[in-house]
Amino acid sequence: LLPITFPQYTTVIPYYIQKSNISKYGILFCTIIFERLFLAMEWHEPSMSSYVVALFALKTLCIYAYYSTDFEVHRNWLAVTHSLPFKRWYYENTSQWTLDYPPGFAWFEYFLSQFAKQIDPKMVEISAKPYTSLATVHFQRFTVIITDFVYVTFKVIISFARLFYVDSIHFQYNGFLFGILLLSFLCIYKNYMVLGFALYIILLHMKHLFLYLAPAYAAYFLVFFIYPFDDVNSSLKIAFHRTLKLFAVVLGISSISLGPFVYAGQMKQLISRLFPFGRGLTHAYWAPNFWALYNFCDFILYHLLRKLNFLSFDKKITYTSGLVQEVIHVLLPQISPLISFLAVILNMLPFCISLLHGRNFNTFLKLIVGCAFSSFLFGWHVHEKAVLTVIIPLTILAVRDGRYAKIFFLFSVFGHYSLFPLLFRPFETVLKYCTFLLYTIFTYLTMIHVHESSSHLPFMSLFETCYLMGICIVECFLYVAPVFPKLSNLSQFIALLEFVIVGSYYCIIQLRVNGQLFLIDSSECSFNVWEMFAVLVA
Repeated sequence: LLPITFPQYTTVIPYYIQKSNISKYGILFCTIIFERLFLAMEWHEPSMSSYVVALFALKTLCIYAYYSTDFEVHRNWLAVTHSLPFKRWYYENTSQWTLDYPPGFAWFEYFLSQFAKQIDPKMVEISAKPYTSLATVHFQRFTVIITDFVYVTFKVIISFARLFYVDSIHFQYNGFLFGILLLSFLCIYKNYMVLGFALYIILLHMKHLFLYLAPAYAAYFLVFFIYPFDDVNSSLKIAFHRTLKLFAVVLGISSISLGPFVYAGQMKQLISRLFPFGRGLTHAYWAPNFWALYNFCDFILYHLLRKLNFLSFDKKITYTSGLVQEVIHVLLPQISPLISFLAVILNMLPFCISLLHGRNFNTFLKLIVGCAFSSFLFGWHVHEKAVLTVIIPLTILAVRDGRYAKIFFLFSVFGHYSLFPLLFRPFETVLKYCTFLLYTIFTYLTMIHVHESSSHLPFMSLFETCYLMGICIVECFLYVAPVFPKLSNLSQFIALLEFVIVGSYYCIIQLRVNGQLFLIDSSECSFNVWEMFAVLVA
């Protein structure tokens, strides 16, 4: 199908295959993958080793696939942590890709750099220009594959196409980090509360994106661990001792990770790197959230009023430039980091109220999903990849409770689709369409299989079907637009419109979650009321 779909790239494909040293095993690897898929369709129970082998095979086949600038980002972090003393890590700016992750991840990069030097010494040399070599590609790709061992033990997310897009092709270490998050969930589920809390603190020192989950952990531990109100044996003395345990965990982990930087007096510089508010309200590629809708409304109003001659001035719009910079709205009020923060906190309140409706592990998952979703919708400078923090805990919730199956399926589809622009080359285009289709079918069948006796199966309404069909139509338009000169000028605008539509649907799902599953009983909630309200607001 490749030569038919992309005839202009026919000569590239044999080169790609020839370049890969493991291509001669490709047929065997693909056979394993399709065998696993066949067994899954028959609802057999393949061994865990089969999943791991298939996953390793697929990721190994993508070693030479496209990688983003994040590849050079992590290569530069290897060089910075290896070549300089820790006191200079957060001051180094030879490359534009400065270190902006917490110290825990910096120490992780330092650990990897000890091996990187043995593979290719030039890999750990600081340079303003990007450096790459075959050894560098092999090393960095395999570090992602190897560190994935943390999360491959969780069958519920081992087949996540999103992690495959972001880690194994685009290049990041999200599988490793989300594996730690899932281990924290597991410990809390098994009632190892202190260990689960410690794993979350470690994760927080690895990537500060997970700071948005702190209110969920704080509320849950306060009600369930420190002073459980429904426990007759609870007392202030027990609460004090448990608080000391958690405080000791935070102090111990922070001393190891942050201690050297605090001692060196670098906290101000460290905070400025971790929270660069000057980067703007939205990322260069908008995440499909509320602020994407806000930008789009400002964009439409400006051009509409100019067309009607209500505006006499001509102003450059910064948020559609595709660059990371401060966002300045033309007509709508400017959004500050404080406003964004308050919007996140206010949106988290309904989820915290859900603690009053039930006190079990599902309640904790609700809190996690709610806080993650609130930060994704209203957070400052949110990346499109942040949708992973919502979908992964929502997956567990959907498996445990059939009421969430439909929301999970829809959110999973739109969450996958929002990552499509990350993979734009011909080879990866075929790959993303195939994996997206297979994963969507697999997710749908899984929800039906798990909740076969439930009445909450993920069947879509007419409203939801129209959304899916509309996105399919727009995607087809974007695919054929470059062929027609008259349409090519509209393709970028349509792409912008498309992801704003996806963002508006995220808002609708958010209202559903608040109303249907948290504040009132699901049997008494009408979807149409929330949908109509969200459409009017949008």
